[in-house]
Amino acid sequence: MDHERSFQCMAAITAVLSMPLAFGNTLTMLLALDFDVDAVLNPPALLVSGPFGADMWRWSMVLDLLGYYLLIVPLTLFLRQ
Repeated sequence: MDHERSFQCMAAITAVLSMPLAFGNTLTMLLALDFDVDAVLNPPALLVSGPFGADMWRWSMVLDLLGYYLLIVPLTLFLRQ
């Protein structure tokens, strides 16, 4: 029973930690594209965004990795058992 409780705590902590990172991903992605939501589906729009857009897009991808894939950690540990 204690093992199940610790797993639930770890899942809750990773969910809380991933939330601001996922929000940061969305914010930096929109900053890279000057808040043009249609440009997300248009990759050449990133080419004209310049160095600032490239830097924001890079941070967006880092935050994407940390914000969304962090939620996979509890699942991986659970399936490992």
